[in-house]
Amino acid sequence: RDGTMSGRSSESGAASADSARKTMPIDSEVMTRLGLAADDVEAVAPYVWHTSDGRVVYSSRPYGKKIIGYSGPTPLYIILHDGHITEVMPSANSETETFFNRLYDHKLFERWTGMTLEEAATTRVDAVSGATYSSTAVIRTVSTTASEVADIDVSASDNGASISEVKTLAALAVLIFGLYVVYSRRGRSWRLVQLVLNIVVFGLWTNCFLSLSLVMGWLSHGVNASTSIAALTMALLAVVMPFAGHRKRYYCTNICPFGSAQELLGRAGVKKWPMKPQAARMLGHVRRMLLFVILIMMWTGVSSSLIDYEVFSIFLLDKAGVVVIAVGCAFLVLSLFVNRPYCRFVCPTGQMLAWSEGIHWKKKSQKRKK
Repeated sequence: RDGTMSGRSSESGAASADSARKTMPIDSEVMTRLGLAADDVEAVAPYVWHTSDGRVVYSSRPYGKKIIGYSGPTPLYIILHDGHITEVMPSANSETETFFNRLYDHKLFERWTGMTLEEAATTRVDAVSGATYSSTAVIRTVSTTASEVADIDVSASDNGASISEVKTLAALAVLIFGLYVVYSRRGRSWRLVQLVLNIVVFGLWTNCFLSLSLVMGWLSHGVNASTSIAALTMALLAVVMPFAGHRKRYYCTNICPFGSAQELLGRAGVKKWPMKPQAARMLGHVRRMLLFVILIMMWTGVSSSLIDYEVFSIFLLDKAGVVVIAVGCAFLVLSLFVNRPYCRFVCPTGQMLAWSEGIHWKKKSQKRKK
């Protein structure tokens, strides 16, 4: 996706890559926003342009390609006039639109206006709550690009990390608490607290959870460990815990915020609808087929848009799409009468994790039979 695999471009040959760097034009959308025509821009160096009205435009692409947001890099343009930044404009990226729009709402791109490159490289800017991955990537991209262009020695990893570090520590603490609930004899009495923490910390506050969009971003652009420690730990637990003797679906039952919300509502005491085992098995095939269809659409290049309709963004009620909110609310209401309906019959991410566990459990079952 995006012409990359694990962050490496599909372009072949250093010569073609060098040629692309020298001839790459400014994004047409950015040109329109700047009010420029093609004749108004002159390339003076790779990824550097002068405009007819005296502005200088720098692209972050050669400096920020290894800085990963939620689904990939967040390239942008830094525009200067008389040595001061007039605008920071994002370029096309793979971030989920729902989360990335929060950066505009919080006026993140305006926080560098009026600064020199030296100031932009050294000024500490806080990440945006509700879009920590994306905003942290943008902040570090601005800092890295400014420091490289201005030729000053500044570590981009120190910029924009205050909020994200606190959220990462909080998420890791909740994951450790979840292990206590699973393995401690007294853990069952803390199950309700675990469910609430999963919803509040992973869902509402840090927006940290596994999804097909996140996995696709990792595969396409690689993993930025500094901003993905909590999510990587979740993925590690999801894969390792079944091999550690714990029951299947560890992530789904002990981490996923939407799964926790369904279980919490399921404890409301409403009488459950009877469901025959045959019906449950038939509905289970829906989840498998849905993931299969999504994979086929991505592999054939038809579309990857279906992954944007996973319900996890429902925790951003002010930005989640109407369809996502409607589907999410419907399944939350349904969970009053059916145990974890979305997890069991729809969730493609859960099915992906189930396939990863299936090999282990199949081998274990065969050993028991022997």
